Amino acid sequence: MKTSGINPERVVMEYCTSAEGDKFQKTAIKATDAIKKLGKNPLNKTKTD
Repeated sequence: MKTSGINPERVVMEYCTSAEGDKFQKTAIKATDAIKKLGKNPLNKTKTD
């Protein structure tokens, strides 16, 4: 990840079965919060940057 310029903290891998809806929800919220704290993706080059 680092060699491609992606912060490893932006990637989350977690195994959830179809019976683990609560675990999936908590994992998604935790990952989203962590990524929001990191700020904008430096690889995302838009016309407004």
